Amino acid sequence: MDKIKEELLRARFPLGRVSARPFDLPITFLQKLEKLRIESEQSQSRAQHAEAEVKQLKEELAKRETTVQSLNNKLTLLQENLDRAEKRVDELSEKTRNLELTTEQAERKTKQSEAERAELEKRLEEMTEKHRVVKQELDSTLKGLEDL
Repeated sequence: MDKIKEELLRARFPLGRVSARPFDLPITFLQKLEKLRIESEQSQSRAQHAEAEVKQLKEELAKRETTVQSLNNKLTLLQENLDRAEKRVDELSEKTRNLELTTEQAERKTKQSEAERAELEKRLEEMTEKHRVVKQELDSTLKGLEDL
């Protein structure tokens, strides 16, 4: 107990002065107790504030984790949709290439058929002309025979 009194006296009178009044010691002690009580209340208040802030930050973290999970799910769905769309694009591109090849083949056949038709029309005209000439010769020969 004497040690505590000495420490209190040193704290109250750091230069070694001792109070002339013997009742100063309890007042100083009470003041220190009050100061410690106030510091304790302030510390508790700061601790409560820190706990509230930690709670708020944990809630915010949970919300953000939920948001991240939701965005990851959306990203997965979008990736799957993209994969399906790319697959459809590939399939349609292949069908388009096949149709283009078929169209080119049909165009070649059409040109070939048109060329054959033009050739046949030319031959028809030639044969028609030969027929007309032969018919005229026949008619003139028959007329010549009738005249005899």
